[in-house]
Amino acid sequence: MDEKVNVTTPTQEQVEAELSKMFHLLCDAFPEPMALCHRTHRVVAVNPAAEAYGRVAGMNCAKNCPSFKAGLCRHVQMMKKGKATWCHQPAGNGNREITSYWIPVIGHPDYYWHFGIGVTIDYAERQTEE
Repeated sequence: MDEKVNVTTPTQEQVEAELSKMFHLLCDAFPEPMALCHRTHRVVAVNPAAEAYGRVAGMNCAKNCPSFKAGLCRHVQMMKKGKATWCHQPAGNGNREITSYWIPVIGHPDYYWHFGIGVTIDYAERQTEE
């Protein structure tokens, strides 16, 4: 029996719908802004903390991003290396300490998770959640 199996490749919309579903299950309760992004900097999904911070699906994550404008964005390095990258900004000059991450989505090389620790919570002042 030489029956051919009909295997279809998922569309970009289907891939993004599945990744968004997983993203929301894992990230909606996280207290810091998180985004699922495409390699073009297009934001695919955001958690509620990112929404409150002004991030929305469909926007370009690099626009209006202080880290990008300061040359601290590690998106390109993460895409080249295919592994997580990060950038730490120490406190100073009226700014608090922030560590930002760019983490590739395993099995989907065009997508990554982007978030920062210290973006909306000052951990030096508030060391635990009550």
